[in-house]
Amino acid sequence: MDKNEVLAFLGGKRVWHEVYDHAKVFTVDESRTIHLPHDEARAQNLFLTDEKGGFFLVTLPDEKRIDLKSLQRTITSNGSVLLRKKSCLTFLGLKKDR
Repeated sequence: MDKNEVLAFLGGKRVWHEVYDHAKVFTVDESRTIHLPHDEARAQNLFLTDEKGGFFLVTLPDEKRIDLKSLQRTITSNGSVLLRKKSCLTFLGLKKDR
């Protein structure tokens, strides 16, 4: 889905949302340098994959740390799960400009 399709989907489901366009950021530290209207809602996204090629998106407050071993016991996909950090750039087909 592209951005317009996602927004149409949310609208069709009557999901309230706000959109704020900003420069690309690749780390939590970088995200703190841009102005966003809801500082309390800052988040980080972790793209993870298991040994069978399943993908997981984990979103949590930007100041939180996550214990991947505990998460591994919580998330399952067809049996045992070995979670590894998955490059967001590769997963989404993005290129880092710098």
